[in-house]
Amino acid sequence: MSKEDAPPPYTDATNGLFQASTKPSFCSNCGSKLASTLCSACGLYAATAPAPETIQTQPGIGFSPSTVTPMTHQPQHEFTGGPSTSGLEFYKIFNDRLIIDFEKVSCLPCQTVGIFDQNLRSCPDPLKQKGITDAKWQKWMEDLMEVQKKAPSVLGCLTIFCFPGFIPQSLLCALCCPTSSSHALDCLPCFYGDWYRGLIKWMDTVNMELNKLEMHAKLLTYKPHQRAPKSMFHGQRVTGKDGNYEMSFLAIGLNKAASEKLISESWDHGVNDGCLSGHGRIL
Repeated sequence: MSKEDAPPPYTDATNGLFQASTKPSFCSNCGSKLASTLCSACGLYAATAPAPETIQTQPGIGFSPSTVTPMTHQPQHEFTGGPSTSGLEFYKIFNDRLIIDFEKVSCLPCQTVGIFDQNLRSCPDPLKQKGITDAKWQKWMEDLMEVQKKAPSVLGCLTIFCFPGFIPQSLLCALCCPTSSSHALDCLPCFYGDWYRGLIKWMDTVNMELNKLEMHAKLLTYKPHQRAPKSMFHGQRVTGKDGNYEMSFLAIGLNKAASEKLISESWDHGVNDGCLSGHGRIL
């Protein structure tokens, strides 16, 4: 038996309890054993293929390393059943409807109003699969937050509903003042008509593109909040809130059937604001 055909050497390991086999390198072109960088079988200068993993054997088991097939690592299938770790994760899907938290107003100056920061940058995966890019989504969200600058402010709420008449003033304004309607003075902080017009224009712009993909976006409001879908930030939003809290969302139908249902659905899920101050509301 020549030296080259001799079986590979074995070395003792772990105090003789196990033995390990050392395998030679093989040609990456034809798989023949390499003695140098020039393969004697195919005649090519080939990169050395990595040797099979070292196989440990225990004496007396009754098999040799040559009879064991090395395990190979199969590529993992891409997971498409939910949000990816690189995309937007701060949304939930109910009945083919994407639900994204939208805090329309706040009585606290430090509280987030509009879309949460986590939702501004990356497009949700279901929309990406339809061709909406991160850049397009971010532009839509920036435009929506620009409209939110016209939302009711703490100062505006205090001015029209609380100060200086408090409860009598609040009742008078709710029953007699067109707070939410579109009129010549709706640009003032105590009126909200320009805000609602901005939200309608934003939805129309977004839906011009979404409708082509059999999707549709709409802002919805629930009252009481216990009836609302459990969104990603549900627990954070309802903390300290009573039954008067109105919980709003940006909802997007993800297919034709879900979009048609959303189009026919009212924004009002229990608000029932029949006062004059509520005329013109869309959220």
